[in-house]
Amino acid sequence: MSLRVVPPFPVVLRLSDTVTPSSLEITLKPLRDVVAGRDRSLPRSQAMDLLMASDFPNKHRDFQAVLENENESSAYRYLAALYLCQINTPLALRILVDNIHIREERVLAGIMKSLGRIGDRKALEAISSAKEYATGFAAIQANFAATLISHRLGLKGEEVQVPEPGQYLELPAADAQPVRLSPANDKEAEFCLRCLKSQPFGIEFTENHMYQVQCEQHLWMIVFNVDFAGAGAVTLVKKRKAFPAVIAGKSEQTGLYTVALLVLTSPAKTTSGVNIHIHRSDGDLMFTGNLKVRKNRSEFFIASVARSGVFPLRIEAIFEDGRLEFQTALSGVAAHAKREPILETE
Repeated sequence: MSLRVVPPFPVVLRLSDTVTPSSLEITLKPLRDVVAGRDRSLPRSQAMDLLMASDFPNKHRDFQAVLENENESSAYRYLAALYLCQINTPLALRILVDNIHIREERVLAGIMKSLGRIGDRKALEAISSAKEYATGFAAIQANFAATLISHRLGLKGEEVQVPEPGQYLELPAADAQPVRLSPANDKEAEFCLRCLKSQPFGIEFTENHMYQVQCEQHLWMIVFNVDFAGAGAVTLVKKRKAFPAVIAGKSEQTGLYTVALLVLTSPAKTTSGVNIHIHRSDGDLMFTGNLKVRKNRSEFFIASVARSGVFPLRIEAIFEDGRLEFQTALSGVAAHAKREPILETE
Protein backbone atom coordinates (compact mmCIF):
# COMPACT_ATOMS: atom_id res chain seq x y z
CA MET A 1 0.00 0.00 0.00
CA SER A 2 1.50 3.33 -1.04
CA LEU A 3 2.08 6.10 1.50
CA ARG A 4 0.56 9.52 1.07
CA VAL A 5 2.90 12.49 0.85
CA VAL A 6 1.95 15.28 3.26
CA PRO A 7 1.01 18.38 1.22
CA PRO A 8 3.48 21.27 1.71
CA PHE A 9 0.49 23.64 2.06
CA PRO A 10 -2.64 23.63 4.26
CA VAL A 11 -5.53 21.62 2.84
CA VAL A 12 -9.10 21.99 4.12
CA LEU A 13 -11.17 19.69 1.92
CA ARG A 14 -14.59 20.52 3.36
CA LEU A 15 -16.00 23.55 5.16
CA SER A 16 -17.14 23.01 8.71
CA ASP A 17 -20.69 23.86 9.75
CA THR A 18 -19.41 25.34 13.00
CA VAL A 19 -16.06 26.94 12.11
CA THR A 20 -15.61 29.71 9.54
CA PRO A 21 -11.87 30.38 9.10
CA SER A 22 -10.43 33.00 6.84
CA SER A 23 -10.81 32.25 3.13
CA LEU A 24 -7.06 32.77 2.79
CA GLU A 25 -6.47 29.86 5.15
CA ILE A 26 -8.75 27.37 3.44
CA THR A 27 -8.20 28.02 -0.25
CA LEU A 28 -7.89 24.99 -2.50
CA LYS A 29 -5.92 26.94 -5.09
CA PRO A 30 -2.53 25.32 -4.29
CA LEU A 31 -4.14 21.89 -4.61
CA ARG A 32 -5.83 22.82 -7.88
CA ASP A 33 -2.52 24.16 -9.18
CA VAL A 34 -0.99 20.72 -8.63
CA VAL A 35 -3.91 19.08 -10.45
CA ALA A 36 -3.41 21.48 -13.35
CA GLY A 37 0.32 20.72 -13.49
CA ARG A 38 1.38 24.25 -12.47
CA ASP A 39 2.84 23.08 -9.14
CA ARG A 40 4.88 19.94 -8.55
CA SER A 41 5.17 20.10 -4.77
CA LEU A 42 2.80 17.12 -4.36
CA PRO A 43 2.27 13.94 -6.39
CA ARG A 44 -0.31 14.88 -8.97
CA SER A 45 -2.39 11.73 -8.64
CA GLN A 46 -2.68 12.38 -4.89
CA ALA A 47 -3.75 15.96 -5.53
CA MET A 48 -6.46 14.73 -7.90
CA ASP A 49 -7.67 12.32 -5.23
CA LEU A 50 -7.77 15.08 -2.61
CA LEU A 51 -9.62 17.44 -4.95
CA MET A 52 -12.16 14.72 -5.64
CA ALA A 53 -12.75 14.38 -1.87
CA SER A 54 -13.25 18.12 -1.48
CA ASP A 55 -16.52 20.08 -1.55
CA PHE A 56 -15.38 22.34 -4.41
CA PRO A 57 -18.46 22.49 -6.69
CA ASN A 58 -16.59 23.13 -9.95
CA LYS A 59 -13.99 20.38 -9.66
CA HIS A 60 -15.46 18.77 -12.78
CA ARG A 61 -13.95 21.69 -14.71
CA ASP A 62 -10.49 20.99 -13.26
CA PHE A 63 -10.73 17.37 -14.38
CA GLN A 64 -12.18 18.43 -17.74
CA ALA A 65 -9.15 20.64 -18.36
CA VAL A 66 -6.81 17.71 -17.71
CA LEU A 67 -8.86 15.32 -19.85
CA GLU A 68 -9.00 17.67 -22.85
CA ASN A 69 -5.35 18.76 -22.80
CA GLU A 70 -3.58 16.85 -25.58
CA ASN A 71 -0.19 17.77 -24.12
CA GLU A 72 -0.98 16.01 -20.85
CA SER A 73 0.23 12.55 -19.90
CA SER A 74 -2.29 9.90 -20.91
CA ALA A 75 -2.12 8.53 -17.35
CA TYR A 76 -3.50 11.76 -15.85
CA ARG A 77 -6.09 12.15 -18.61
CA TYR A 78 -7.23 8.59 -17.89
CA LEU A 79 -7.54 9.41 -14.17
CA ALA A 80 -9.46 12.60 -14.98
CA ALA A 81 -12.04 10.53 -16.88
CA LEU A 82 -12.47 8.21 -13.90
CA TYR A 83 -12.91 11.12 -11.49
CA LEU A 84 -15.60 12.60 -13.75
CA CYS A 85 -17.35 9.25 -13.41
CA GLN A 86 -17.15 9.51 -9.63
CA ILE A 87 -18.61 13.03 -9.71
CA ASN A 88 -21.55 11.44 -11.53
CA THR A 89 -23.55 14.55 -12.44
CA PRO A 90 -25.25 15.43 -15.75
CA LEU A 91 -22.44 17.92 -16.42
CA ALA A 92 -19.73 15.33 -15.78
CA LEU A 93 -21.51 12.86 -18.06
CA ARG A 94 -21.78 15.47 -20.81
CA ILE A 95 -18.05 16.20 -20.58
CA LEU A 96 -17.30 12.51 -21.04
CA VAL A 97 -19.65 12.16 -24.02
CA ASP A 98 -18.29 15.34 -25.63
CA ASN A 99 -14.75 13.91 -25.50
CA ILE A 100 -15.49 10.50 -26.95
CA HIS A 101 -13.76 11.63 -30.16
CA ILE A 102 -10.35 11.33 -28.44
CA ARG A 103 -8.27 8.70 -30.25
CA GLU A 104 -5.47 8.12 -27.71
CA GLU A 105 -6.11 4.54 -26.60
CA ARG A 106 -5.56 4.86 -22.85
CA VAL A 107 -7.56 8.08 -22.53
CA LEU A 108 -10.42 6.73 -24.63
CA ALA A 109 -10.44 3.59 -22.49
CA GLY A 110 -10.96 5.74 -19.39
CA ILE A 111 -13.83 7.55 -21.05
CA MET A 112 -15.43 4.28 -22.14
CA LYS A 113 -15.04 2.75 -18.69
CA SER A 114 -16.67 5.80 -17.12
CA LEU A 115 -19.53 5.91 -19.62
CA GLY A 116 -20.26 2.25 -19.02
CA ARG A 117 -20.83 3.02 -15.36
CA ILE A 118 -22.93 6.19 -15.57
CA GLY A 119 -23.93 6.47 -19.24
CA ASP A 120 -27.45 6.76 -20.67
CA ARG A 121 -28.97 6.11 -24.11
CA LYS A 122 -27.15 9.11 -25.58
CA ALA A 123 -23.87 7.76 -24.22
CA LEU A 124 -24.65 4.35 -25.73
CA GLU A 125 -25.13 5.97 -29.14
CA ALA A 126 -21.79 7.76 -28.79
CA ILE A 127 -20.06 4.54 -27.77
CA SER A 128 -21.50 2.73 -30.80
CA SER A 129 -20.00 5.39 -33.07
CA ALA A 130 -16.65 5.30 -31.29
CA LYS A 131 -16.37 1.55 -31.81
CA GLU A 132 -15.43 2.32 -35.42
CA TYR A 133 -12.08 3.82 -34.37
CA ALA A 134 -11.45 2.45 -30.86
CA THR A 135 -8.54 -0.01 -30.70
CA GLY A 136 -6.89 -2.24 -28.14
CA PHE A 137 -7.92 -1.67 -24.53
CA ALA A 138 -10.23 1.17 -25.57
CA ALA A 139 -12.15 -1.18 -27.88
CA ILE A 140 -12.49 -3.74 -25.08
CA GLN A 141 -13.82 -1.08 -22.72
CA ALA A 142 -16.16 0.25 -25.40
CA ASN A 143 -17.73 -3.17 -25.89
CA PHE A 144 -18.18 -3.71 -22.18
CA ALA A 145 -19.50 -0.18 -21.64
CA ALA A 146 -22.19 -0.84 -24.23
CA THR A 147 -22.97 -4.16 -22.53
CA LEU A 148 -23.32 -2.51 -19.12
CA ILE A 149 -25.60 0.26 -20.34
CA SER A 150 -27.81 -2.10 -22.32
CA HIS A 151 -28.22 -4.40 -19.31
CA ARG A 152 -28.81 -1.55 -16.89
CA LEU A 153 -31.50 -0.05 -19.12
CA GLY A 154 -32.90 -3.39 -20.33
CA LEU A 155 -32.19 -2.64 -23.99
CA LYS A 156 -31.86 -5.07 -26.86
CA GLY A 157 -28.54 -5.67 -28.60
CA GLU A 158 -24.99 -5.71 -27.21
CA GLU A 159 -25.28 -9.37 -26.29
CA VAL A 160 -22.54 -10.98 -24.20
CA GLN A 161 -20.71 -13.79 -25.95
CA VAL A 162 -20.59 -16.41 -23.20
CA PRO A 163 -18.88 -19.82 -23.42
CA GLU A 164 -20.86 -22.82 -24.54
CA PRO A 165 -23.40 -23.87 -21.86
CA GLY A 166 -22.20 -26.59 -19.52
CA GLN A 167 -18.45 -25.99 -19.87
CA TYR A 168 -16.77 -24.87 -16.67
CA LEU A 169 -13.38 -24.82 -14.96
CA GLU A 170 -12.63 -27.98 -13.05
CA LEU A 171 -12.65 -27.75 -9.24
CA PRO A 172 -10.42 -30.53 -7.84
CA ALA A 173 -11.74 -31.97 -4.58
CA ALA A 174 -8.35 -31.53 -2.91
CA ASP A 175 -8.44 -27.76 -3.51
CA ALA A 176 -12.09 -27.16 -2.63
CA GLN A 177 -12.87 -24.83 0.25
CA PRO A 178 -16.39 -24.13 1.55
CA VAL A 179 -17.95 -20.79 0.70
CA ARG A 180 -20.22 -19.53 3.48
CA LEU A 181 -23.18 -17.20 3.02
CA SER A 182 -24.89 -15.21 5.77
CA PRO A 183 -27.20 -12.19 5.90
CA ALA A 184 -25.20 -9.02 6.56
CA ASN A 185 -25.89 -7.30 9.84
CA ASP A 186 -27.22 -3.74 9.69
CA LYS A 187 -23.94 -2.06 10.62
CA GLU A 188 -21.86 -3.96 8.07
CA ALA A 189 -24.49 -3.38 5.37
CA GLU A 190 -24.49 0.35 6.02
CA PHE A 191 -20.69 0.45 6.08
CA CYS A 192 -20.51 -1.35 2.74
CA LEU A 193 -22.98 1.05 1.12
CA ARG A 194 -20.97 4.02 2.36
CA CYS A 195 -17.84 2.50 0.80
CA LEU A 196 -19.65 2.10 -2.53
CA LYS A 197 -20.82 5.72 -2.59
CA SER A 198 -17.78 6.73 -4.66
CA GLN A 199 -18.21 3.80 -7.09
CA PRO A 200 -21.31 4.61 -9.16
CA PHE A 201 -22.78 2.09 -11.59
CA GLY A 202 -26.04 3.81 -12.43
CA ILE A 203 -28.14 1.63 -10.13
CA GLU A 204 -29.52 2.08 -6.63
CA PHE A 205 -28.28 -0.45 -4.11
CA THR A 206 -30.78 -1.85 -1.65
CA GLU A 207 -29.99 -1.74 2.05
CA ASN A 208 -32.05 -4.87 2.58
CA HIS A 209 -31.21 -8.42 1.48
CA MET A 210 -27.44 -7.87 1.57
CA TYR A 211 -25.35 -11.01 2.02
CA GLN A 212 -21.80 -11.52 3.24
CA VAL A 213 -19.76 -14.26 1.60
CA GLN A 214 -16.68 -15.76 3.25
CA CYS A 215 -14.09 -18.25 2.04
CA GLU A 216 -11.13 -18.61 4.38
CA GLN A 217 -9.93 -15.04 5.07
CA HIS A 218 -11.60 -13.53 2.00
CA LEU A 219 -14.79 -11.50 2.48
CA TRP A 220 -17.29 -10.25 -0.10
CA MET A 221 -20.68 -8.60 0.01
CA ILE A 222 -23.52 -9.32 -2.43
CA VAL A 223 -25.38 -6.05 -2.96
CA PHE A 224 -28.61 -6.11 -4.97
CA ASN A 225 -29.98 -3.51 -7.32
CA VAL A 226 -33.12 -2.27 -5.54
CA ASP A 227 -35.19 -3.11 -8.64
CA PHE A 228 -34.25 -6.79 -8.35
CA ALA A 229 -34.42 -7.40 -4.61
CA GLY A 230 -38.14 -8.06 -4.29
CA ALA A 231 -40.71 -10.67 -5.19
CA GLY A 232 -40.91 -9.71 -8.87
CA ALA A 233 -37.18 -9.94 -9.57
CA VAL A 234 -37.25 -13.33 -11.30
CA THR A 235 -40.17 -12.38 -13.51
CA LEU A 236 -38.32 -9.23 -14.58
CA VAL A 237 -35.02 -10.94 -15.45
CA LYS A 238 -36.93 -13.50 -17.54
CA LYS A 239 -38.31 -10.65 -19.66
CA ARG A 240 -35.25 -8.50 -20.33
CA LYS A 241 -31.54 -8.06 -19.80
CA ALA A 242 -30.67 -6.83 -16.34
CA PHE A 243 -27.96 -5.68 -13.94
CA PRO A 244 -29.34 -7.16 -10.70
CA ALA A 245 -26.33 -7.02 -8.35
CA VAL A 246 -22.69 -6.29 -7.67
CA ILE A 247 -20.25 -8.22 -5.48
CA ALA A 248 -17.91 -6.06 -3.41
CA GLY A 249 -14.66 -7.32 -1.92
CA LYS A 250 -13.39 -6.22 1.49
CA SER A 251 -9.72 -5.24 1.50
CA GLU A 252 -7.56 -6.93 4.11
CA GLN A 253 -5.30 -3.84 4.16
CA THR A 254 -7.84 -0.99 4.40
CA GLY A 255 -10.99 -2.76 5.57
CA LEU A 256 -12.95 -0.96 2.85
CA TYR A 257 -15.28 -2.50 0.29
CA THR A 258 -14.76 -1.99 -3.45
CA VAL A 259 -16.82 -3.36 -6.30
CA ALA A 260 -15.09 -6.47 -7.63
CA LEU A 261 -17.71 -8.24 -9.75
CA LEU A 262 -20.78 -7.22 -11.74
CA VAL A 263 -23.70 -9.63 -12.03
CA LEU A 264 -25.51 -9.41 -15.38
CA THR A 265 -28.38 -11.52 -16.67
CA SER A 266 -30.21 -12.08 -19.95
CA PRO A 267 -33.18 -14.24 -20.97
CA ALA A 268 -32.06 -17.57 -22.43
CA LYS A 269 -32.88 -17.86 -26.12
CA THR A 270 -33.64 -21.57 -26.18
CA THR A 271 -35.36 -22.09 -22.80
CA SER A 272 -37.53 -20.22 -20.35
CA GLY A 273 -34.54 -19.78 -18.07
CA VAL A 274 -32.08 -16.94 -17.54
CA ASN A 275 -28.38 -16.72 -18.39
CA ILE A 276 -26.11 -15.40 -15.64
CA HIS A 277 -22.72 -13.90 -16.46
CA ILE A 278 -20.47 -12.34 -13.84
CA HIS A 279 -17.68 -9.98 -14.89
CA ARG A 280 -14.82 -8.20 -13.25
CA SER A 281 -15.43 -4.46 -13.11
CA ASP A 282 -13.08 -4.06 -16.11
CA GLY A 283 -15.24 -6.42 -18.18
CA ASP A 284 -13.41 -9.76 -17.97
CA LEU A 285 -15.89 -12.64 -17.85
CA MET A 286 -15.26 -14.72 -14.72
CA PHE A 287 -18.31 -16.92 -14.06
CA THR A 288 -21.38 -18.04 -15.95
CA GLY A 289 -24.45 -20.06 -15.14
CA ASN A 290 -28.18 -20.21 -15.42
CA LEU A 291 -31.33 -19.65 -13.42
CA LYS A 292 -34.45 -21.79 -13.69
CA VAL A 293 -37.83 -21.37 -12.07
CA ARG A 294 -38.97 -24.56 -10.39
CA LYS A 295 -42.40 -24.49 -8.75
CA ASN A 296 -42.41 -21.53 -6.35
CA ARG A 297 -38.70 -20.82 -6.25
CA SER A 298 -35.76 -20.09 -8.51
CA GLU A 299 -32.72 -22.33 -8.61
CA PHE A 300 -29.44 -21.25 -10.12
CA PHE A 301 -26.03 -22.65 -10.90
CA ILE A 302 -22.78 -20.67 -11.30
CA ALA A 303 -19.26 -21.89 -12.11
CA SER A 304 -15.95 -20.49 -13.34
CA VAL A 305 -15.30 -20.06 -17.04
CA ALA A 306 -12.43 -22.15 -18.39
CA ARG A 307 -9.79 -19.48 -18.86
CA SER A 308 -6.55 -18.41 -17.22
CA GLY A 309 -6.66 -16.06 -14.26
CA VAL A 310 -10.02 -17.33 -12.98
CA PHE A 311 -10.26 -19.11 -9.63
CA PRO A 312 -12.41 -22.27 -9.53
CA LEU A 313 -15.88 -21.76 -8.11
CA ARG A 314 -19.07 -23.78 -8.11
CA ILE A 315 -22.31 -22.61 -6.51
CA GLU A 316 -25.78 -24.08 -6.50
CA ALA A 317 -28.35 -21.91 -4.76
CA ILE A 318 -31.95 -20.79 -4.53
CA PHE A 319 -33.36 -17.27 -4.77
CA GLU A 320 -36.89 -16.54 -3.59
CA ASP A 321 -38.51 -13.19 -2.75
CA GLY A 322 -35.16 -11.55 -2.15
CA ARG A 323 -33.92 -14.44 -0.01
CA LEU A 324 -30.68 -16.08 -1.14
CA GLU A 325 -29.51 -19.49 0.09
CA PHE A 326 -26.48 -21.53 -0.94
CA GLN A 327 -27.07 -25.27 -1.24
CA THR A 328 -23.59 -26.17 -2.51
CA ALA A 329 -20.77 -23.62 -2.59
CA LEU A 330 -17.10 -24.49 -3.10
CA SER A 331 -14.10 -22.46 -4.23
CA GLY A 332 -10.47 -23.04 -5.08
CA VAL A 333 -9.71 -19.53 -3.73
CA ALA A 334 -6.51 -18.97 -5.76
CA ALA A 335 -6.59 -18.35 -9.51
CA HIS A 336 -5.49 -21.28 -11.65
CA ALA A 337 -3.94 -21.55 -15.06
CA LYS A 338 -6.28 -22.53 -17.83
CA ARG A 339 -7.55 -26.09 -17.55
CA GLU A 340 -9.63 -28.38 -19.64
CA PRO A 341 -13.34 -27.64 -19.16
CA ILE A 342 -15.69 -30.21 -17.70
CA LEU A 343 -19.35 -30.71 -18.47
CA GLU A 344 -22.03 -29.79 -15.99
CA THR A 345 -23.87 -32.78 -14.58
CA GLU A 346 -27.55 -32.75 -13.76
